[in-house]
Amino acid sequence: MTDYDVAATWAGLTSSIVSDCLGRFRVMEPAIADLVGVPLVGPAFTVQVVPGENGTIHRAVAAAPMDAVLVIDAGGGNERAVWGELLTVAAQTRGLRGAVIDGAVRDLAAIHRRAFPLFARGAAGAGPHKGWPGLIGEVIQCGRVVVAPGDLVIADAGGVVVVPRARVAQTHREAVERATIEEDWLQRIEGGESTLDILGLRSDP
Repeated sequence: MTDYDVAATWAGLTSSIVSDCLGRFRVMEPAIADLVGVPLVGPAFTVQVVPGENGTIHRAVAAAPMDAVLVIDAGGGNERAVWGELLTVAAQTRGLRGAVIDGAVRDLAAIHRRAFPLFARGAAGAGPHKGWPGLIGEVIQCGRVVVAPGDLVIADAGGVVVVPRARVAQTHREAVERATIEEDWLQRIEGGESTLDILGLRSDP
């Protein structure tokens, strides 16, 4: 799906730094959290389903290109899981990078063992329904962020941020610069300087 190594290109650039370079916008609600402890970066493949339905998600996994990140608008429901171990194995077999779900999941212990990057609202024991058609490959909203196919998803313990496809190159340059600046600040703080001086926060006398 991409012509470069996404993980290597964005290595070391956290969701927080990337969000800073997007005006501190484009960050999903904190309720959509890291459930496995494995960071994730890659281009979005979008899905929208009726809350509690996952037949469309099975079809999306079969249709998604290798290296994609499934971004699923499941209506924010947290009472019925739309993702579990079966879809995890199917996604890994297809070469997908991970999933971000505005909804609930189940089989978390098994997904942990498989180290599949997964971000969602939490776990629910009740399983999904099937049979209501959803949307695949359309512009959706996930965690109150608009996501289009091909947008770049960067997700880690700090949150999930979405970089619009047209701004990926610019945002990467700015994020690298920002990370370099923050590393300098950290070294200065460790050397004894005050954050008030570094950030120009001291009041005039």
